[in-house]
Amino acid sequence: MNDAQHRALQVIAEHEITVYLSRHKLALSGQPGPHRFTMRTVEALEAQDLVKRSSATTLVTGQRLHLTPTGRQALDSLGPVPLPAPASAPVRPVRPSAARTR
Repeated sequence: MNDAQHRALQVIAEHEITVYLSRHKLALSGQPGPHRFTMRTVEALEAQDLVKRSSATTLVTGQRLHLTPTGRQALDSLGPVPLPAPASAPVRPVRPSAARTR
């Protein structure tokens, strides 16, 4: 499982994520801003039997994603998703002509 799938698995466990039909393609709703993932990631997780969609509703109204027992076990064994390293400010070199001398 890659980092994107691990992150998506954790988000699905913590939030109400819904798959719905939008203009002839599948889309996702309910994702928290910085932790977005794609339908392709969901499909990969479904293929591994880690998540499933609720069959109580149709894609027109939306189907909620749930972890399968295998998905819960995988998430428990992986632990929380590590936080990304903070982006450091780019270092700008000082030009010799711009350096002040006294």
